[in-house]
Amino acid sequence: MRIIFWCKAKWPWVSVSSSEVLFCPLSLHSLKVNRNMLNPSSWVKPSAESLKFNVDGAVVGGFGRAGIGGILRNSENESLILFSRSTGSTDATSAELNAI
Repeated sequence: MRIIFWCKAKWPWVSVSSSEVLFCPLSLHSLKVNRNMLNPSSWVKPSAESLKFNVDGAVVGGFGRAGIGGILRNSENESLILFSRSTGSTDATSAELNAI
């Protein structure tokens, strides 16, 4: 279910029903995502003595189901800590603050 909610939050213009993904997860492979609509950001590594913690919060609509996630990496781009979880219904600002 987390993957379904994440996909719906990441690509809201793609119409895939939750039941479609739940009963046939391979249907995710057939998604046609317009690459021009994606907004990739490049990761900048920290200095050798530092760690970098990236976090994000996402909400369905202006107020709705929300989730948070994060990753802690070192200068070699090795993942040290990962987390993600649903946070119930909230607004975008609260989701971002919860992630932090």
